[in-house]
Amino acid sequence: VYRYVELDQNVAGLSDVLHGTHDLDQVINRHVSAGLDAILHGTVIDNPGGLLLAMRLAETLGELRRRYDHIVLHGSPLLPVGDGLTVARFADCALLVVRSEQSRIDEAQEAARRLARAGIPLEGMIFNGVRPVRPVTELVVT
Repeated sequence: VYRYVELDQNVAGLSDVLHGTHDLDQVINRHVSAGLDAILHGTVIDNPGGLLLAMRLAETLGELRRRYDHIVLHGSPLLPVGDGLTVARFADCALLVVRSEQSRIDEAQEAARRLARAGIPLEGMIFNGVRPVRPVTELVVT
C-alpha cells in the first residue's frame, strides 16, 4: 500500500496508535490520492496479538467508521500467521488476495475455509501478478 500512495513505510501508523505512542490524527496521511486517506502499518512489534490490542483496534476502527464512508483494511496473509484473521474479524467482509503463479489452489481454499469458520463473509478474490495474454492496451473491460 505504501508504494502505491508513495509514502515512507517507516512512518508511524496503526500499530503505534494501538500501543498508545501516537494519536489517530498523527498517523492519518491525508489526501494521498483523490478522496483517499491512508494509515500505514506503523512500527513493527514483536507480539502483535493480545486482547488489549484487539480492544484498542475495535475502538480505533469505531472512530474511523464515524469519520469515513469506507474503510479498507490490508491485513497479513491468513495461513502463515493468525494476525490477518484477527483483523478480518473487524471487517464487514473480506476479499482474498491470491498471487498468480505463487499461491496454490489448496492454500486459497484453506484461507476461504478459515474465513468461513470465523463467520467472515468472503465477497470475492483479487488475483494479482497476472500477466496479460495480450497487451493491456487491447483489453476491454465492460
